[in-house]
Amino acid sequence: MKLSMYKRGFTLIELIIVIAIIGTLITMIIPRYIELRGDAEDAARDGVAGSVVAGIAIFHAKQITTGQFPVWPSMLDNAPDGPCSVCFTNVLDNPLEDRRWSKENYTYTYTTSTGATMTFNYDPATGEFLPIVSNP
Repeated sequence: MKLSMYKRGFTLIELIIVIAIIGTLITMIIPRYIELRGDAEDAARDGVAGSVVAGIAIFHAKQITTGQFPVWPSMLDNAPDGPCSVCFTNVLDNPLEDRRWSKENYTYTYTTSTGATMTFNYDPATGEFLPIVSNP
């Protein structure tokens, strides 16, 4: 009997080994993907906070250059307390429409998809928009 030099398909062992390798790769990739998502949310939050700080400084600089008594914006926006439908309208050219941000008076809170929050406080006397650091 003559043996064919060509095989048809894969053996069961070869398929199991390939599935095991793919499973191992997936278990290494998924945690990194989740970590990158959290890092992206943190970067988005920090980018907005940086833009707000720059907007406050620009507002103040415009007052100085037009000869007005330099003051900081009294409010960052005129939105009601609660989730922000439009935030930071007084200091950003393109107001933010992001429901992850919410406000209560001069305090703004950013909530991530995992439920973690970071709170910022605006001081109209000094123009500072700073994160509130909680002591454990």
